[in-house]
Amino acid sequence: MRKHIIQMSVRDLVMNCPFYAWDCITLQIKGKGEVFLVIKNEEIMTRLLKMLIYELKTIDGNQNTAVHAIKKGVRRLMTKYGYVDELKQQEYEKIVRHQIMQKVYFSYSLMRVK
Repeated sequence: MRKHIIQMSVRDLVMNCPFYAWDCITLQIKGKGEVFLVIKNEEIMTRLLKMLIYELKTIDGNQNTAVHAIKKGVRRLMTKYGYVDELKQQEYEKIVRHQIMQKVYFSYSLMRVK
């Protein structure tokens, strides 16, 4: 792909760009380097981003940056509804993680529109 793009003329790049910036995502893997993905299907890109945000517990793209916010949200729910068992705590954590994921994804989608 890189060789193909380098060999394209400026006119071809402007008229027939193989992908746009919003189709790209770069994953930095600790100790392994970077993985560059081009995903042209917007629905698949949305699912991937939401899954990465949720599973990596991220607010800013770095792993575990949302851990403090998750714990704070769980404590807030526990205070609101009283003491709960371990199973209910896990349910609260899922709820809070989902809420954070939605907010973070919304901010990423706003950046994509700009």
